[in-house]
Amino acid sequence: MVGLVVAALVVGVAFVVVRSRGVEPGSTTANPTASNPATTGAPKPRATGNGEQYSADFLGGKFHIESTSIVQGPKDKDGADTILVTYRIVNNTSKTQVVGMCVPRLEQKGSEFPRATFKSGEEPEGYDYNSPDEIKPGETLTVMGAYKYLYVGEPVTFRTWAHITEEDTSDDPWGVGQEDGKENDTLWVWQPS
Repeated sequence: MVGLVVAALVVGVAFVVVRSRGVEPGSTTANPTASNPATTGAPKPRATGNGEQYSADFLGGKFHIESTSIVQGPKDKDGADTILVTYRIVNNTSKTQVVGMCVPRLEQKGSEFPRATFKSGEEPEGYDYNSPDEIKPGETLTVMGAYKYLYVGEPVTFRTWAHITEEDTSDDPWGVGQEDGKENDTLWVWQPS
């Protein structure tokens, strides 16, 4: 089980977390700087999508995650193309949840996207390898995931696999035992334009 947790974290995404306060669940007011690269200093979009955003609700809407921006990012330290996805996460459950266990997995042609890493000083503005990995009850976070973009210009599948629960998981604090297989995952496809 520990191996699964470590694998989930290693395969997880490098995140940039900006804590925001006072945003009510279900609010349509997004962080105005999250989707506007000009105001954040983030790379200008080179790949844009179908205008739609990823969204998922769990536990009757008590836990919500949505993308607010999907853009092609700068080259990573390996020279690979990247995709940056900004998520807004709202936790109104009674438990602290693990960020890496609630963001979707991105994949193309059956291959999961590896996380992208950047040379020091070349990362997108505000990028932090040491960002918090949990979201507390009542908290809203804006999180950026940086991924290697495997097939630039082709559709990207977002696989919802989250482990969100309000049950006592003291014997399984990461909720890994909750996984019920890919056949029960929800898929959403982003179409670059």
